[in-house]
Parts: sequence; C-alpha cells; structure tokens
Amino acid sequence: MRGLLFRLIPVCLFLVAPVVGQTVNEKASTAWIEGDKAVVRLSIAGDDGGRATDARVELLDVNGKVAALQTRSALRIRSGEQQIEFSFPLGRLREIANSELPWYRLRYRLGDANGIISLSQMLRGLFELRISASNSVLAGVAYRVRVRATSPVDRQPVSGVRVDTNIILDLKGEDESNLKLAASGETDVDGFAVLDFAIPVDARLDGDGKIKVTGRKSGLLRTAEEDLSTLGEDVQVLSLADKPIYQPGQVLNLRGIVLKGAEAKTVLGGADVEFRVTDDDDTLLYRETVNASEYGIAAMSWRIPSNAKLGDYRIEIRDSDGQQIGWHKVKVSRYDLPNFVVTAKPSKPFYLPDDKEAEIEVRADYLFGKPVTKGKVRVVEENRREWNWKEQKYDIDEGAVREGEIDAEGKFVARFDLSETHKELKDDRWDKYDDIKFAAYFTDVTTNRTEQRRFDIRVSREPIHVYLIRGDNHGNSRLPMNTYVSAFYADGTPAECDVEIRASLEDEDKFKTVGRIRTNSFGAGKISMPRPKIGDPDDNLDFRILVKDASGRRGTSEDTVYFDDDD
Repeated sequence: MRGLLFRLIPVCLFLVAPVVGQTVNEKASTAWIEGDKAVVRLSIAGDDGGRATDARVELLDVNGKVAALQTRSALRIRSGEQQIEFSFPLGRLREIANSELPWYRLRYRLGDANGIISLSQMLRGLFELRISASNSVLAGVAYRVRVRATSPVDRQPVSGVRVDTNIILDLKGEDESNLKLAASGETDVDGFAVLDFAIPVDARLDGDGKIKVTGRKSGLLRTAEEDLSTLGEDVQVLSLADKPIYQPGQVLNLRGIVLKGAEAKTVLGGADVEFRVTDDDDTLLYRETVNASEYGIAAMSWRIPSNAKLGDYRIEIRDSDGQQIGWHKVKVSRYDLPNFVVTAKPSKPFYLPDDKEAEIEVRADYLFGKPVTKGKVRVVEENRREWNWKEQKYDIDEGAVREGEIDAEGKFVARFDLSETHKELKDDRWDKYDDIKFAAYFTDVTTNRTEQRRFDIRVSREPIHVYLIRGDNHGNSRLPMNTYVSAFYADGTPAECDVEIRASLEDEDKFKTVGRIRTNSFGAGKISMPRPKIGDPDDNLDFRILVKDASGRRGTSEDTVYFDDDD
C-alpha cells in the first residue's frame, strides 16, 4: 500500500501544475511613429502548441484613460519567441506625439499574459530639442545657432536627428517686410547640430525676431522656438580729427570709418553719413551729408568762423535715418606766443605729515633765455576751475593766495600751510594722498604782460604707497592665496623694499606676522602662501601689509579676505 502511494504522488503533481501559455518580453518590445500611425511591436513567447488566443492592446493617456485601442481575435501563438505588430492611427494624437506621448502607457492582455509598459521605454528614438544662441542679432555678423537633441527620459544625447532651422527678422520700412533665413543639419554623436547664418551687412533690422527649430527622426517630430531681438543701432563710426585744439579761423578736418556689427566688424561702404557741428549752447553751426567710399571712409571739413566763441564743440555723426552713430569733441582756443615762460617748482616732490608747509619757487624767463628781473607774482590755490561759455572766461574758486615781488635773483617764494590737508588725510581711511592745484601768475612790470603756470603739489600720508591686487574677495581655505603687491613712492617712482605680511581675525586687531617677501625694481611682488592658521578655516581674515625700503621709508595697506569653502 505504501509503495502504491509513492507511485501516485508524481502523477498528482503533474496534474496541478499550471499551463505556461504566453509571455511578453517587455524589454524587447518596441514602438515607433510611421506616418500618421504609431506601430507597436510586442515580443511574445508561446508555449501552448499554437492554440487560438485573443489579444487586446490599449494606449493609455496621462490620466489613465484609453486613448486608442487595438484587438486581435483567434491569434495563434506558435512555440518560441516572435514579434507581433499592432498599429494605432494617431489622429488627434499626432498633435501631442511630441509632448505628452512619452508619458503614455501601453496596456496589453494576450491570452494568459497581461501588463503595462511605459511608451517612453519602447520609443527608442524619442528626443527633445534645446536651442543655444544669442538672443540679440546684429547685421553684418555670422549668427551661430547650436541645437541639441536629448532623450527626455535619461537626458542622453540623440544622434541622427535632422534639424531644420528658420529665422525671421523684422526689417525697417512701412511695408512690414521680413528677413527670412534657413539652414539644415544633423545632430552628431553628442546630440549637437551647429548652424551658421550670414546676416546681410545692409540688413536694416528693426524690432523683434523669432527662431524656430524642427527636428525629425524615425517619424517623430519635435519643435523648439525662441524670441530674438534685433539691434538696429549696430552701425558706428570710428572718427579722428587732425588735432584736438583749434583756433578761430582754422579748418577742422575730421574723417571716420563706418562699421557695422558687434564683435566682427564689417566695413559699411556707400552709406550716407551726416555730420553736425554744435556749440555748447546746442546751436547747430554746420551740417554736411556725405557718401562713404567703398571702404567705408567718410570725411568732412569745416572752417571755424573767426569770431567763434572759445570752448568745446561737439560733432555728431548720424546715419540716413537720423540716428546718432558716433560723435567727436574738439576744443577751440586762442594761442598767443608768450613773451616769457613761467616756472613753478615745489621744494619737494611730495609732502609728508612732518612737512607743515609747502614752499614753491616761481621764476620767469624770456624766450631768448634771459630771466625776467622785474615782476610781480600771485600764487593762487584753485579749488575749482570751470570754463564759462556765456562769459567766455574761467570761473575759479580760489583758496589761499600768496603774492609779492620777485627778489634780486628773479624769484618769488610762496609758502602754504598744509596742516588742514594732513588732518583730512589722517581721518580718511581710503585716500593715500591729495593733489592740491595751484596757479602762478607772473606780471612783467616793464611790459605789464602777465603769463601763468598751473601746477599741483602732492600731500601724502606715507612716503610709500602699497596696493594689493587680487582676483576677487572670496577664497577657499584649502587653496593657496595668490596676491600681488605693488609699491610706489608718493611721486609714482617704483619702490624696491621688504614686505611684511601680517594677519588677524576680522575686526579683532590682533595681527601677527605670517610671511615676508621683497618687491623687485618695478615695485612688484607676489604673495603665494596657504591660509594662515588663525581661527577656523572659514573665518575671514584682516591682512596688514608693511613695506620698508633701504633708507627706512615705510608704507602700509590693509585688506580683508573672505573665505568660503563652498565656493
């Protein structure tokens, strides 16, 4: 009896085992767009001897509703793996085939097999487009457009996408005409397609524009659009006058080259250019329209009236539409040959806090070399000096005045108190020096002719000025600090000196020496060092730079370095 029971068990197990039937290999199933229909190819493996099977395949939209349906009756699945196609007429789905279609799903029921597959998994050639280009267009330049095709699922590049690009730009005129440009290409293995457009140099761009890119691959179509702005004021003139100062009655000659474009300049030949000369009252004195040569050269000549007022004159250069494309400024002044030349020499090249007063020696010499022996001198500190166009004279705000007669040696010495200037510099954290403007008026008493000399004297807080040059105000504490030091004497002469670098936590004023260097003969030196081990790595540090030359003259400078390891 027990032997019979053991023989029956295998038979019972065979009878209760389920029939395998059909299975769908979802990874091997594909889909593509073909004309106005979507084709789905399911990879099916059968194991039931080819019995008739019903199939139902549904296309579900983003809300889970059935957007399209295909059924097949009495479908016979032979043993082994095979491909079975289902075709869905797109109809209205054609409109969303390039936007929402990747988010659609395919639900299938085929005999014993059923499941849901994401359509994006099946559409192997699915892509989206991105445009990379300047949003400003200039006439006469090469405009480059970069288009990239990537998969919306994994952002991987898609190659072999045909890219058709169209640009429409508004042009000036009453007929509302447009400039239309087109170019085509194909994305490479990195998903890029580069297209160049030659914008005509004579295109009169005005207003807005649009760029539209259409990509096609395996029946899929994607588009991308961007708005453009055209720069109409891309014409300019590089002008040059034959000299900066003219006298009344002389001829003012000015010429320029007319260019179009931004980075890539193009000569604009044959353009109409208008020159306008106006005075300080904005009165139009002269106007001339010329036609530029084939090389873009335009020139004008204007004889300045003999009774012209002295001062600045502005020359405006305009295009045929009256838009200003350039300007130039010249000065009209009278020049009379002087009878003698005035010299004013400060006793020092610069004055330090210990120098309580400045001493200025004024002399005069005739043009033939003999010194003026009889004269009166007036030395004036000038706080402000501006030309008054209406009254045709300088408005001068005078400060301290020193005057007198020259001595037997033909010189006059003027002394000015510097206490107030030193006090202002001491209270000023940023300014290292101050230049005081003076004018010396020398009158020859034998001819009653007066000549003048304008000059500056420099008052400095320190004999050496130190400047720190850094790329930015932030640093990474794990990277070396690279800073350049520039040291100059107060008169601008390079200072070769020893440099001591001190550091402290910000606002703590507890400085300690962290490095030393030496500037070269040009007054330049480089600080390259790790962040000093003061405080935490991300704490900001105050740096104080002290310099000293061989004769003991000194200078200082302070700066703050901001550390941020997240940069």
